[in-house]
Amino acid sequence: LRAWWDIPEDSWVVEGHFPNFPLVPGVLIAESMAQSCALLSRSLAPETRGRDVLLVALDNARFLRPVQVPTRIEFWPHLQRVRGSIWKFFVRAVVDDVDVATCEIVARLLESTRSQSLSDLEEAS
Repeated sequence: LRAWWDIPEDSWVVEGHFPNFPLVPGVLIAESMAQSCALLSRSLAPETRGRDVLLVALDNARFLRPVQVPTRIEFWPHLQRVRGSIWKFFVRAVVDDVDVATCEIVARLLESTRSQSLSDLEEAS
């Protein structure tokens, strides 16, 4: 799976980050990497379609190059392993065929629908 994010020069994401040198915030790149893992996990098998995915951990995040706008960031998630409902991924964020960020994402696939799953989580806390 390859996901991407096209960011125009006048995007709200770079307002004030930084004046005269607009950079995409790393936290938004990391969020997009996690979202790409969720897309991959929900598309791998019929039993995972439609299931909600919770972020458990973001490990070994490396921001290798600053990302200026306008740009297209491509996200390349790779499933490393599955243990029960816990899935681990390695993700690359790429601009113009150059890695700009990498990280490992650990996610949990919930068993039921969103309303049911969130109710279960609230009761457990």
